[in-house]
Amino acid sequence: MFKKRERKRMDFRVGWIISFMVISLFGWSGWGISQENPDNSFLMETPRTLKRLLTFRDKFYDAAVVNNHAWIVGYYGTILHVKEKPVFWERQKCPTTFPLFGVSFADKDNGLVVGKNGLILRTENGGQTWHAIRGQTDKNLFSVYLVDPMHGWAVGEFGTIINTSDGGKTWQDQSLKDEDISLNKCFFIDASTGWAVGEFATILYTSDGGISWHFKQRDEMGVSFYDILFKNRQEGLIAGQNGVLYQTRNAGQTWEPIKLPLENNLLGIGVLDTRFLVVGLRGTIIDETPDGTFQANQSISVPDWLHNITAFPSGLAMIAGDHGRILYSLKGEKRKWAILN
Repeated sequence: MFKKRERKRMDFRVGWIISFMVISLFGWSGWGISQENPDNSFLMETPRTLKRLLTFRDKFYDAAVVNNHAWIVGYYGTILHVKEKPVFWERQKCPTTFPLFGVSFADKDNGLVVGKNGLILRTENGGQTWHAIRGQTDKNLFSVYLVDPMHGWAVGEFGTIINTSDGGKTWQDQSLKDEDISLNKCFFIDASTGWAVGEFATILYTSDGGISWHFKQRDEMGVSFYDILFKNRQEGLIAGQNGVLYQTRNAGQTWEPIKLPLENNLLGIGVLDTRFLVVGLRGTIIDETPDGTFQANQSISVPDWLHNITAFPSGLAMIAGDHGRILYSLKGEKRKWAILN
């Protein structure tokens, strides 16, 4: 009788030990969310893979998504390729260790990456091989945007704007003349209509594919803008310094400031569930509510700066930033975020 009771106690203890090990590996919130997901292979496999691929020194600046493929770029020439189904993560071979600041893919094969000292990388096979394009500019390039496999633009410091019509093999100069402005982000709605934002509250607009650029706004004493994104032809959002947002609902004819009750710089914008999502310093996450206002998401607290958002068609989303940090969220009425790695 005594031996049977002891055996039951031992089984009970072993069960708790196994449970504790599983929870320690995946985290309380990650384990709970994965149980609600009928296909939880992404959440089961990813933490182990990221532990092998990432380090604390990794810093992720930009991301691009095409269907169930994503690419995340950052410091030390890091290019992460992610496939949601079936689950696949890889650190793609990169011909440089320079910081990479921007990435854009027109489809699952054709992509461009830009970075320090005018670095441009191009691929025609989804990043299996990356080729460096040199000699286009020596200025730091912070953002790149492809509207199709052939046509794209890149922007950077000192008003640098360059464009390509052959998939990144050659580039033409469209830079602002005699302008010491750092352009931090560009976004194109089509091959003619595009935007760029940067220092001094600069908002630039083109309607002819970059042949001419026009200032929609500029303020020598203004804050820096770090990102711009349109979720359709009418509705756009700009994120910037000191918690500032600018919004348009009329295709950019006018931009209205939104001052949030925070001072953290806002660095990245994405669209989840047809609504804007904004991320920034000190783990800041800002949701657009169903009524079109913006409020802080309090579902998680991390000290890292967050810079980019990856949203898969299934509803799975990721946020990446400093210290190799990656957060994730599953589709729901109100988004909750948890640590993936």
